[in-house]
Amino acid sequence: MINLRWLHFSDLVIGGNEIIIESEIMDVSPLSNLTNLEHLSIFGTRLADISPIANLTNLNDLNLSYNDLADISGLANLNNLEELDISNNKIIDISPLASLTNLRYLELDNNKIMDISALSNLINLRRLKLGGNQITDYSPVAGYYENLYDVDFELY
Repeated sequence: MINLRWLHFSDLVIGGNEIIIESEIMDVSPLSNLTNLEHLSIFGTRLADISPIANLTNLNDLNLSYNDLADISGLANLNNLEELDISNNKIIDISPLASLTNLRYLELDNNKIMDISALSNLINLRRLKLGGNQITDYSPVAGYYENLYDVDFELY
């Protein structure tokens, strides 16, 4: 399994190059050695601790939506990420995302976010979902708002 490239947790389906399991996953530490993994989807569980994911630096697609995440500091060094869905969690602080400049798709809707200044340098974004948060100042994304083709908010 050291060369596993795709892992998806939802309903139990095993086939092709993905494993899909639906359960209340609380511990992802067994995944920490899958350093060649490029796609990971763990959604709709009660996952709260993603620190073991910090080792998965080859990830380019990560879905952690509909979990119990509050601390996303484990994402800070995942510089190969192009698609990230962490919607429907309990996230307040998104500063760990500031260095993820390869992101093209970012879904942060339905969290507890108020400050999006960490997104100001993510100029490669094309999709940005921020609805259902407590954001009042969208100016940090003004520099690349025109390049976004899929948004759920108005700049002004």
